[in-house]
Amino acid sequence: EKQKPVTKEDREELKDRAVEVREAGDLKGAKELFEKVIVWDEENNNLRGEVDVLGHLRIVYTKMAEEENDPQLKVSLREQAKACVKKALAITETHPEIPQGPKSTLQVHLASTIFDMARENADSNTKVAQLERALQIVIDAMETLPGSQAHKAWPANLKAQILYEMGRKEEAWDSLTQAERWIYEGYDEEVANGDQAEIKLNVWISGLMLTKAEICRREGKPILARHYAEYIVNMDDPISSLGQRKKDARVVIEKLL
Repeated sequence: EKQKPVTKEDREELKDRAVEVREAGDLKGAKELFEKVIVWDEENNNLRGEVDVLGHLRIVYTKMAEEENDPQLKVSLREQAKACVKKALAITETHPEIPQGPKSTLQVHLASTIFDMARENADSNTKVAQLERALQIVIDAMETLPGSQAHKAWPANLKAQILYEMGRKEEAWDSLTQAERWIYEGYDEEVANGDQAEIKLNVWISGLMLTKAEICRREGKPILARHYAEYIVNMDDPISSLGQRKKDARVVIEKLL
């Protein structure tokens, strides 16, 4: 897995492997693999692929920041997440031939980095403005997001988190419910497509459960919070695609103790 990709097929395999490693919970290993894919993309002028992988790398840095206890390192990791999005946006702006699909996916990554900054913001006026901007970006991106209906569960989860942070609790829960419905409706198309379908569906559904657990914890509903978090911890995971999610769910459970 440490080999440098040579052909397009090697590149695709390495990218898929990087996603698996990330979702299994090895963030450092995933970061190294994604960086190798980006080197190949740059050397082979694979702009669309580079934009996609920069988004994947953004998720790695965001997760690393969430798990980091050192405040300075946390800030640095968030900045690196932001830099990935910035670099990808620069590519799409200078290359109009890149289709709308990858651009919409990138907008979700952008909304996520703005949301992360907002959550850390002590100034309430700036925080509100950032949350409103993140919400608008994610709503717009969902209109043109590529893939099946199930794929929309990913930004819908982010939308729910933003709405909850804005105090719009009912709407947040509605967004999570809608996302579950989209997973159900898009399931067949996602499986037929076959591109890491099991990993994606597992990650999307457990992501919704994780947000529900966190909302219930913050709303003082520990029985529900524990239910959703333990649902993830106890999920059957034959392909080890939920290591990261299970880690996140255990953090919620620890906060309940």
